[in-house]
Amino acid sequence: ADFLVAAMDESDARRRDAVEIRKASERAASLTQQLMVFGRRMPMRPTAVNLNEVVTSLGDMLRSVLGESVQLSTQLDPAPGGIRVDRGHLEQALLNLALNAKDAMPAGGVLTITTRPLTVTDPIASGAGSEVAPGEYELVEVSDTGHGMDESTRARIFEPFFTTRAGSRNSGLGLSVVYGMVTQNNGHVWVTSTPGSGSRFTLCFPRVAMPVAAVSTPREAIPAGHESVLVVEDERAVRQLVHRALAQAGYRVTMAGDAAEAIEILAGPDRVRVLVSDLVLPGMSGTELAAEAARHQPGIAVVLMSGHAGPRRDDDVVLVKPFAPAELIRRVREAIDGREGGMTG
Repeated sequence: ADFLVAAMDESDARRRDAVEIRKASERAASLTQQLMVFGRRMPMRPTAVNLNEVVTSLGDMLRSVLGESVQLSTQLDPAPGGIRVDRGHLEQALLNLALNAKDAMPAGGVLTITTRPLTVTDPIASGAGSEVAPGEYELVEVSDTGHGMDESTRARIFEPFFTTRAGSRNSGLGLSVVYGMVTQNNGHVWVTSTPGSGSRFTLCFPRVAMPVAAVSTPREAIPAGHESVLVVEDERAVRQLVHRALAQAGYRVTMAGDAAEAIEILAGPDRVRVLVSDLVLPGMSGTELAAEAARHQPGIAVVLMSGHAGPRRDDDVVLVKPFAPAELIRRVREAIDGREGGMTG
């Protein structure tokens, strides 16, 4: 989809379809990553994010999830601050809360998402609870007009496998996943609800400064190169896509389907400036291959492609799958520029 978007003019009607395919792919990738996080196979990737932008970007997906009987309303802070979280975690938490709200409104209703700042001086007086330390926070609140909860239900709402819908296919994991994701990102979550008056879930995160965005076009943001790159990946489709992205950026690319083939190339007369390898390879890990590469070609830079958490050296650049071509190119450039000394090639 990225290749299609890059090849089409803004005026091409088909470009919008390619953009939507890319967005759907990114959402699917995000969901898969959250499942892997839940199974403790994916490292967290916290970054500074704008709450308003996250809520706005989720709008179409949330409307699709809620259906026609539930109206989505947003009340966004006109001057939002930043928070530091794993964006995928936050998106999944909001999606889970929307699904929970929909179940609480079987006859329809209104789901309202609000963003606002909170200054905590007295945690109890602010309603945040004693576990929230004094400081500056950003809140995102998800409120519904559903049937609400009594005190005994509210006390157990974040327990794994707890559900009030007997006989349904609901696993009872939705809100416990929300709790886990929020707390893993140094946040807090609480709920206020009374029977017949709906529920309001509040996610609270410490405020951080947002980085100043660079003003540049997508093409200007992608650094080109000319160096020699060895790509080692046992999946043919991935290998070819990586080759295409790097070759279009000007790199001289050689490919290998396994570690043994890669070592043959590394032991040969041609110099390799950077090794781009899958972390998991048949018979040898990417980390082991990187060590072997350094023995044959001192100073070689390394980029490890990883679909899950795994052992790696401190000085290796790690690219988490799935990734866009632009991210691959930036990481390769980062690995080359960050390697002190070494070869030229």
